[in-house]
Amino acid sequence: MALLDRKMPVLGGETVLETIRDRGHDCRVAMMTAVAPDYDIIDMEFDEYVTKPVDGETLRETVTSLHSRAEYADRLTHYYSLVTTHASLVAERPRDKLRRNEEFVSLEFEIETVRRALDDSVDLGDHREFQHVLREFRQ
Repeated sequence: MALLDRKMPVLGGETVLETIRDRGHDCRVAMMTAVAPDYDIIDMEFDEYVTKPVDGETLRETVTSLHSRAEYADRLTHYYSLVTTHASLVAERPRDKLRRNEEFVSLEFEIETVRRALDDSVDLGDHREFQHVLREFRQ
């Protein structure tokens, strides 16, 4: 996780952000700055933009939100791995044999458990959260 300011003394936050993304670091980034957002932020790949002044509560909420998104991305990756494994087995093995296989039954249980955790961990009614979830798919 990185908390950046657009107007840092030596290297600006935008440059640090570009370096983070160019090097492929998988981290969440919050731009916390006194610079009011303008159209130039559209192409910046940050996860949250917070305009200063920032109080302690806002800082805690931002860090918590970034952490939750990172956990969600990890769970989503795990879920797709499980579903891909499941699809491969279903495509190649007779259904009746799969149903009698303990490992396959455990796989299906794990898929359902992870799916429920994913459903419970994000509120897609919040457009900002929805945008962040979609961004996870692109990465």
